[in-house]
Amino acid sequence: MTTKKKVYLASFLAPMVIMFIAWAIDGFFPFGARSLMAVDFNAQYIGLYAYFKHLFLNWDWSSFFYSFSKSIGGGMLGIWGFNLLSPFNFLFLFFSEENFQWIVPVVIALRYGTMGLTMTHFLVKRYDGLKKKAYLLPIVATIYALNGFNVSYQMNPIFYDGMIMLPLVLIGVEQVLDNESPRGYIGMLALALFVHFYMGYMTCIFVVIYAFFYVIRSKEFTNIKVVFERMLKLACASIIAVGMVAAILLPIIISLVSTKGGLQNSLKFEWTLQINPFEILSKLFLGSFDNDSWPAGPNLPNIYVASFGILGTIYYFISKKITKWGKVAAGFVLVVFLISCAHEFTSKLWHMGQNPAGFFYRFSWIIAFFLVYLAYLSLREVERFTAKEASILFVGMAIIFGIVQFQEHSFLTIWQRIATLGIFMIMLFVLFWTKAKKPWAVIAVLTVVELTANAAIVQSRVGYTDAYKYHDAVLQLKDAINPIRPDDTDFYRINKTFNLSKNDPFMVDYPGLSVFSSNLENSTRDLFDRLGNNGINATTYYQGTPLQDALFSVKYLVAPKPVYTKEYPDTSKMYVFGNMVTRKDITSKEPVYEATRTKTYETGLILPIAYGVNDATVNVKLENHQPIQNHNKIVQAMGATSENYLTLLAANEVKLDNMEVPDSSKPETYKRVDSSKPGTITYHLVPQSSEDYWVSIPQKLSHTNKNKVRILLNGNTYDFQDKFQQTQLIQVAHDSLGKAVDLTIEIDTDDEYNLSGLRLARSNNALVNRMIEERQLQGMKVTHWDDSHIQGTVNITDDSTWMMTSIPYEKGWTVKVDGQVVGTAKVWDSLLAFQITPGEHTIEMTYMPEGFMAGLVISILSICIYVLAIYKKWI
Repeated sequence: MTTKKKVYLASFLAPMVIMFIAWAIDGFFPFGARSLMAVDFNAQYIGLYAYFKHLFLNWDWSSFFYSFSKSIGGGMLGIWGFNLLSPFNFLFLFFSEENFQWIVPVVIALRYGTMGLTMTHFLVKRYDGLKKKAYLLPIVATIYALNGFNVSYQMNPIFYDGMIMLPLVLIGVEQVLDNESPRGYIGMLALALFVHFYMGYMTCIFVVIYAFFYVIRSKEFTNIKVVFERMLKLACASIIAVGMVAAILLPIIISLVSTKGGLQNSLKFEWTLQINPFEILSKLFLGSFDNDSWPAGPNLPNIYVASFGILGTIYYFISKKITKWGKVAAGFVLVVFLISCAHEFTSKLWHMGQNPAGFFYRFSWIIAFFLVYLAYLSLREVERFTAKEASILFVGMAIIFGIVQFQEHSFLTIWQRIATLGIFMIMLFVLFWTKAKKPWAVIAVLTVVELTANAAIVQSRVGYTDAYKYHDAVLQLKDAINPIRPDDTDFYRINKTFNLSKNDPFMVDYPGLSVFSSNLENSTRDLFDRLGNNGINATTYYQGTPLQDALFSVKYLVAPKPVYTKEYPDTSKMYVFGNMVTRKDITSKEPVYEATRTKTYETGLILPIAYGVNDATVNVKLENHQPIQNHNKIVQAMGATSENYLTLLAANEVKLDNMEVPDSSKPETYKRVDSSKPGTITYHLVPQSSEDYWVSIPQKLSHTNKNKVRILLNGNTYDFQDKFQQTQLIQVAHDSLGKAVDLTIEIDTDDEYNLSGLRLARSNNALVNRMIEERQLQGMKVTHWDDSHIQGTVNITDDSTWMMTSIPYEKGWTVKVDGQVVGTAKVWDSLLAFQITPGEHTIEMTYMPEGFMAGLVISILSICIYVLAIYKKWI
C-alpha cells in the first residue's frame, strides 16, 4: 500500500475508531443501552429521517414541497435544505424506523471519518502533505474531525456536512487565487450550499475571510491589480456556484424573510459585548462541555483542538519559518473570530441575522479548523524546539492556564485543567529534549488518548434516550396510527396526548398538529399560542378544545393506556408514554379502536379542510394572551351570534397557604411568605352544570424547572405541556355537576407571581355544535388529496362569501375555483382563505414554493454557463 493510501486510510479510520472507543466507554448503543439520538437528534431529526424514508420508498413526491405532517401544514424546502439533502441520509432507507438506532452510530461515524479524509486531502493537495512529515496528516485530520464543536454538538450531525465540505471548498479558493481553473471551486461551493445551506452560508463568509488571509500571506500581496483581478474571479465563480443551487436557496430565503421576520427587527448594531472574550480560552481545555452549555445562551464557542492544536497555534506566531505577513494574516483572521464571538451583532451575521435558539456559535467549527490548520503549517516545520521557543511556548500556555484558573465553569474541573496542561507540557518536552526518541509517535499517542478522553467526557454529560425504549416507542406509534391514517379521499388530522417527539407525525406519516423544526413558520406557532395551545421557539403542540378540533379537522385523539406492573413486570425495554394533554370531554367516551398500549377516540363534530364562512369570520383579529376571548370572537363571527362560547366565571373560593398579597393595589399578585417551604394558591370551584370548564394559565406559570412551579388538579399533578410562551387554555372539568374542583398553583420560589391572566370559563357546547353543523353544510367534500394537491366540490347555500381553510397561508398555494385562478388571503394572521360565490363549485388547490420556478430557471442557466465554460475551456 502506498504512503498516500495509508495516510488517507488512517485519516478516515482514526476518528471513527476513537469515537467507537469513546462510545463503548460511555455505554452507548450497541455497546450499551444509551442511544446516540440525543436532544435535537431524537426530538427533531429522527422523525425527519423517517419522512425521508417514506418519501423515497413510497415514492410520494407530493410531500417533497409541502407536508401536513409539519404541524397543521408547511413548506418543506427549508427542512430539506437544513436537514435532508445529505447523501448520508440514504443509509436510513435500509432500516425500519424502529431500528434506526442501529444505523445512527454508523452515519455519525462515517461523517467523522469523511471529515478527516477531506482535511487530509486539502493538506495533500495544497501543501504537499505527503512530502513533509506525512505522519502528521492523520493527527491533524483526526483533531479537525473530533474538534470541540463536532464532539459537543454531535446531537446535530446535520452540521457535519459543512465541515466535510470546507476543506474541499478551500482547495478551490486557493486554486482560483493562484490563477488556476475555478471549475473545482464552483462545483464544491455549490455542493456545500446544496447539502446544507446554513453551514454553506457560513462557509461563504469564511471564503471571503480566507481569501484575504491567503492573498496577504502570498507573494502577490503587493500587486494590487493582480489581487483585484483574482478576487473578482473568485467572486464571479462564487456567484455561479450560488446560482447553480438557486432552486433550493431562493425559496428558502423568501420563506425566512417572509415568515421568520427576524432579519427585519433583530439585527441591530450595539457596541456592548455578549461574553467576556477571555472566557473563550476555557474551551481549549479537555472535556470543556456539559449539558448546560447548549440550551441557553450566549454560551461559549466550542473550539477545542487538543493540546497539539494549542501548541501549534502558539508556535505559528513565533516560528521563523512563518513569514511576517503570514503571521499578520493569521492574526487578522483570529481577530475577526474574536470579534464574532464577543460581539452580538457580528455573531448574528454568521447566523443569518439571528441568534440561534440554543447551540450558540455554530460557526466555531470554522475557528477550530483554522487553529488546526495553523498548527499544521507551523509544526510540520519543526524538528526540535530551541530553548527560546520552548520557553515562549511554556509561558504562552502558562498564561492561558492562569487566566482560566480565575474562571469558574460548570464544565471544567481542576483535573481537566491539570490534564490539559500536563499533556501540553509532555508534547513540549519531547519536541525540545534532543534525547527523546520518536517524539511524533509520542505526540500521536497522546493526541489519540486526549481526543478519546475528551469525547468520552463530553458525551457522558449529555442526556440521551434509551435505544431499546426508542424501538418500543416507534412500534407503539405504528400500532396506534396505522389503522386510523386517512386515505386520499378523506382528509383529517390526528392528535395524541403523548409523544416520542413532536415530530411523530413525520415518524409514522400522518396529518398531525405537532412539530419541532427550525423551519417552522412563526405564523403557525402564533396561531397555536393565541388559541391557548403550545407554541414555543420552533415547536407547536396541540391541546385543543371542541371548537379547535372542528376548525383543524381533528377526527381522532390517541391516548396511552396505563402501564401496570402486574401486566408488565419488566419495563426495562418499554417506553412508557405519559399523558401531556387532559381532554376528559373525549377520553370519557368509549374508544373506537384499541391497540396493545393505546386507545383511540373520536373527537366529535369537525369541519372539512375548507368550508364557507361570512366576511366577519375572515376579519377576526386574534390577540396575544387572550385564548378565551379569541374563542368567543371566532364563534360569534362564524355563527353570527352575540353569545359567548366561553363564559368567564369567578372561583367560589381562593385559598392561600404560605402565600400573601404583598401589595393591596395588586390583588392578583402573590408572593411566598416562608422561603423554607412551598406556597400554594388554590382556586376552589363547584361546577353548576355538566359543561366543560376551562382555565387560562398565564405565561408566568410556564416552568422550565418543574421543582419551582407545579399545577395540581384535585391534588394530582395536572397533565399538560407545562413550558409555554403565551397563555395556555386547559380543561379542568367535564360532566362534573356538583363535584368540587380544586386547581392548585404550588410555588417554590420567592418571585412575585401576577396571576391576573388566570381565568375560569364555562363552555357552551350546544352553541358551538350548532355553529359547526351550519358550517358543515357549506363544507368542501374532498375527492382527492395529497400533501401538495387538494381537489373537492362545494355547494354554498347560505351567505358565505369566503372559503376558510385550516391550511397555513403561503403564497405558494394556488387556488382554482371552477378552473379559474382566484386570489388568496391570509386570515387570523395565519390561515389561507379565498372568496366564493353561492352555488356548486369545483375547487383545486396546488402548492409550489414561492421562488422555486424562478430559482430553477437561475439554476438551469447557471449550470449551462458552468458546463459551457468547461466545454469551451474558458475555465
